[in-house]
Amino acid sequence: MAKLEFLQRYPLKGFPGQRLEKAELDVGKGLDWDRHFAILSGAATEEPIAGGFIKAVNFIQNTYTDDLQKFSTDIDFDQELIGLTSFDGTKVEFDLTDPESWQKSSEVLRGWFTAGDKNPRLVRQAPAKGHWDFTDSNLSLLNLASHRMLESHYYHSMDPVRHRSNLHVEFDKPWVEFELLGKRFKLGEAEFEAFRPAKRCATISVDPKTGERDLNLAGLMQADFGHAFLGIYCRVVKSGSIKAGDSLEILGEALGEYPVPFNAPRPELWPRLANLDSGSLTFEQNEHPEIAQAEQGTLRLHTIGKEVSWYKCRIERHSNSHEIELGPESAEIENGRYLVTGPF
Repeated sequence: MAKLEFLQRYPLKGFPGQRLEKAELDVGKGLDWDRHFAILSGAATEEPIAGGFIKAVNFIQNTYTDDLQKFSTDIDFDQELIGLTSFDGTKVEFDLTDPESWQKSSEVLRGWFTAGDKNPRLVRQAPAKGHWDFTDSNLSLLNLASHRMLESHYYHSMDPVRHRSNLHVEFDKPWVEFELLGKRFKLGEAEFEAFRPAKRCATISVDPKTGERDLNLAGLMQADFGHAFLGIYCRVVKSGSIKAGDSLEILGEALGEYPVPFNAPRPELWPRLANLDSGSLTFEQNEHPEIAQAEQGTLRLHTIGKEVSWYKCRIERHSNSHEIELGPESAEIENGRYLVTGPF
C-alpha cells in the first residue's frame, strides 16, 4: 500500500523549500504559495503576466544558476515579508506592500546575479498560481522507492528534496508511479488525476543540503535507463485536506483531458508499462501506444521491483497497434510487467 510521507513546497522558485505535514487542496490548484514568487533574471526576454506563463529560462533557477541552495529564505506570509540571505551573510528583505522596498532590494540582487543588462527583480504570480515550467503543471508526486533505487544504483546518498516534488509517496516498488498515469486516485479527502510523467533536468544534479552539483543525475539516468523521467504530474479534481500518513487509493480511470504543452516531452518519449508474454510485448490500452509504431530499433525493458536490471530487445514485427513481437533474445527474459523505453 502506498502512503504519503511528507509534502514540500517552494515559495521562491529555485530556492530552498519548506516541508509540510498537511495541506488543504482546492480543485485545479497546487499547494498554497508553491512557486508563487520568483526572481526574474536581468537577461529575461519575457515579462511575466499575473496568471500567465513565461518560459523558465527567464527566471533565476537551479538549472542555470549555481549555489541557489546555499541561500536561506525567511518568508512571513501574514506580514508579506520575504527575506533572502546569501551564503556570505548578505541579506535582502522585500516588503510586498512597499514598491520602494522592491526597487532597493533589486539592486542587491544585481550583485548576486549579474547576467543581463537589467536588475533582477522579484515577481509574483496570481493567487493560487505558481511559476511552473509547464502550463499544465501545479502539483507533482515523487515515488520514494524510485528515488532509493537511484541511490542504490549510483552508490550515492541523496535527499529526495533534490527532485523538488510536492507529494512524497512511499510505494513498494520503483517505477510504479507510472501506473497512475491516466488514473484517478485519492489521498486523504482529496482526489487527483495523474496525467504526465515528470522529465528531470539539471536541477536534480544539485544537492539541496550543500548547494553543490554533485551528480549529473538526469544525464546518468538517460544513459543507464534510457530515460530521465521520475515522478508524475497530477491535478486536484476534488478538494480536501491531506496529511502525512494518508494512504493512496486508486479509484479508476481519469476523466479529464490533458493535452501535452508545447514545451513538454511528447508522449512517444515517455516510459510506458507493458506486459511480456513469450516474446510478445503488449501495452495497456490507456498507455501511449506510439512505441508500437516504430518500424525498427531496440527497446529496453526495465524490471519493476527492488532489484534493478534491464534488458535490450530488438523489435521484430508488429502484431497490432498495441503489441510488438520481440527478437529471439527475449526468450531469455522472464514473463511479467516491465517499464519500456525506446526505441533506440
